[in-house]
Amino acid sequence: MVVQLASAGAVPQRALVTGATGFIGGVLARRLIAGGCVTTLLVRPGSDVANLADIASRAAICPAAVDDVEGIAAIVAAARPNVVFHLGVHNISMHRPSDIVPLFQSNVTGSAILCDAMVRGSCPTIVAVGSALQHGDGAPFGPVCLYAAAKQAMQDVFEYYAQCHSLRSITLKLFHAYGLGDRRPRLLRLLCRAAVCGETLETTEGHQVIDLTHVDDVVAALLRAADTSFAAGDGHAQSFSIASGRPVTVRQLADLVQHIAGRPLPIVWGVLPYKPREFFAPVSLGERLSGWEPRITLEQGIADMIAAEDANHLQSARSRRAYGVSPQ
Repeated sequence: MVVQLASAGAVPQRALVTGATGFIGGVLARRLIAGGCVTTLLVRPGSDVANLADIASRAAICPAAVDDVEGIAAIVAAARPNVVFHLGVHNISMHRPSDIVPLFQSNVTGSAILCDAMVRGSCPTIVAVGSALQHGDGAPFGPVCLYAAAKQAMQDVFEYYAQCHSLRSITLKLFHAYGLGDRRPRLLRLLCRAAVCGETLETTEGHQVIDLTHVDDVVAALLRAADTSFAAGDGHAQSFSIASGRPVTVRQLADLVQHIAGRPLPIVWGVLPYKPREFFAPVSLGERLSGWEPRITLEQGIADMIAAEDANHLQSARSRRAYGVSPQ
């Protein structure tokens, strides 16, 4: 299915993207390049860039450690971006002691170094992605996990650079992004795979509430936020919601996948415990990004994912037959 990114802003002339090896960042990078944007991808040394092979010849891929102050400043100065899309952050919902340093290095220290490089390089705008996990119990700030606290600290960094250095920042908050090409073992992908392959999926009781936004709609929101026509002027640190506005429980999502797949879903409820501070009611993430609405329905997105899983399953079966391997 070809999706038009309706309600998106114009593609900037020049952009720098962090996190292009990730799901959202990769889709954004391809959209920018397809739109004629001169694109620089800031990656960490040693990052797996194999999934960028199709765009490697059309983008500048620049490695720099998250704490490399002068290296990042040099990359930003050479890129001369109109906007920085900051998606390269360490994301973990349940941390171990060894995660504390990388969590804050990536989300806080790295963000401050990037903002400082932008000020030095005269780049006016940074657009980042925030998290629903910052809003536990529906509070304006109620961190569900340490990652959420680090995300809030990132926004505080943006506020400083907005007030003291006239940097314009916009943080877009969402629950979950989904779509084709997502390699992460997220719930919707696992449900679609279970529906196609018949593999039993063990989960919680399924009463927690989630909100899914298609990655193409997320990218449209990022471009809308970066659009100069949306600018509120220099020195503003803003935050907006880009949740789909259609919260569902895990059980409702499973029922929807089963209905669209047209086959039973082998799922065992109640095996896994809930995480601390799950969402059991819809939560507001604040003011909605103006001029943007999600265009891809959950039904549409699920149908595409099931079709992709069907194609992958068929290809795997053909490969097994070609090599004389019996299906399991």
